[in-house]
Amino acid sequence: MLKNIADEFIKKFVANTEKIKYGDPYDLGTDMGTVINEEAATRIQDRVKKAIQDGAKLLYGNKREGALYSPTILDNVSVSSELVDCETFGPVAPIIRARDLDEALQIAKNTKYALAGAIATKSRDTAKRVADALIVGQFSWNGIPGYRTEAAPFGGFKHSGNGEKEGIVLATRAMRKIRTFYEH
Repeated sequence: MLKNIADEFIKKFVANTEKIKYGDPYDLGTDMGTVINEEAATRIQDRVKKAIQDGAKLLYGNKREGALYSPTILDNVSVSSELVDCETFGPVAPIIRARDLDEALQIAKNTKYALAGAIATKSRDTAKRVADALIVGQFSWNGIPGYRTEAAPFGGFKHSGNGEKEGIVLATRAMRKIRTFYEH
């Protein structure tokens, strides 16, 4: 992320993350509950610890109590960190800085995952350039990278997904039995 943009973004991101109420998933006032189990929470915390040892800076979080793991933000995370090199399913935001759009695209293209991608920009040309460069299962311009509607196919490429697209349209196609009848 460009330095001036990154610093401004991070300040707002941390401030908004601090507002998240995490805790008991059965408490109606809770915004975020536990991860799937304590083993997963421990794995997330271990990966964050390794990223910090490798030079990342902890900006917020990294607190664990059983399967409850706090929202966590790290800055200056290495692209080779296990935290980002392996899919870490948890409430962790590893920030990887790039000098410019070309470097950011190179980082994104070098990952072994390709479920979804997104860009926040006012420029349609920039959004198109990024969408064309990233071969991902779903791409969002000025939206979250997890937008989903059941009418549209969803699924990733590379190590993301199982090679099949999901969604109601494709699920119904998968249930069909296509036959060929030939009379001669």
